[in-house]
Amino acid sequence: CELTSGKVVEDMLTEVARYPWIQRHSVKMLNVLAEEAGVKTPYIRVDKVYSRFKKNMPPFNQLTEILQQHGFKVARTHFDPRGIKVDGDLSEAFKIMNALGR
Repeated sequence: CELTSGKVVEDMLTEVARYPWIQRHSVKMLNVLAEEAGVKTPYIRVDKVYSRFKKNMPPFNQLTEILQQHGFKVARTHFDPRGIKVDGDLSEAFKIMNALGR
């Protein structure tokens, strides 16, 4: 999708600085799109994964930080607040996610 290409989103973020009346929510969405553009894998619904593990999920920030510390590129999705994209070996990511569950 052209909207999620890194170049288009970066150009939009550059232009948005010229328009102070644009709402913060719009800028936040562009930042999520920019981050997401770097990860090309399908997304994972984190709540569904933890439901299968029969565990409570950790806070999103903690989950993404730990996955990144293990070398994964992680991005939240713009279209599902419970979704993330993980670039790398998903079976290894699921092992890490399972260990983080409570």
